[in-house]
Order: sequence, then structure tokens, then C-alpha cells
Amino acid sequence: MLDSCKLKSACNLPLIYNKKINTSGTSNADVPLADPGMYQLDITLRKGQSLAARDRGGTSDPYVKFKIGGKEVFRSKIIHKNLNPVWEEKACILVDHLREPLYVKVSHFCFCLFVFH
Repeated sequence: MLDSCKLKSACNLPLIYNKKINTSGTSNADVPLADPGMYQLDITLRKGQSLAARDRGGTSDPYVKFKIGGKEVFRSKIIHKNLNPVWEEKACILVDHLREPLYVKVSHFCFCLFVFH
């Protein structure tokens, strides 16, 4: 569950936009096109519930990636062998363009990539 994801003006610039970012795949059309300055994106990642099992033992090793404009800006820690992970992680990222979409992806860490045969 992504508890909050807010933009606020950084560097003591006037606050122009303070709204939750849309992470559901629809448009952020109400965001102004040309906002001057930098903004701080505050992310609070709480937990996942009933995630898909990806390991042979019926568990998973989930982590979450956040991307803006195709660039990874934050990656959570890996919670090993858990389908209901609790991260309770926070991140603050500086953003200069409000029109860049925020992508949030829950992934599975695969130890098999590091096993040498």
C-alpha cells in the first residue's frame, strides 16, 4: 500500500501544487503544465498484502521500485519469504517536472540469478 505520495515546493519556493500523485495509470491533467522551480516528492511505503507467491516454497521476496520519467528514483529493501511484507520506508525525491508520470512496481528478487552451476 502506498500510503502517501505528495508534492511540495522545495527550496522555500512558493507552493504551486500540493496534491497526491496519481499512481493508478490515469492522467494528471489538472497539474499545471509549466510550474517553475523544484518540488519535493514525499513517499511513504507501508506494506503489501496477499502478494503472489513467486518462489518454489510458496513465498516471495518482494521489493518496490519507483520510477519517474523512466529513471529509478527509489528502491525499497527486499523483504525475504513474505507475501504480506511491511516496509515502513520513507523517501524524499526532488522533482523538477510535474508532468512526468510516477511508476510504482512491486517486484520479486530472484536468488537464482546469483547461483553458479
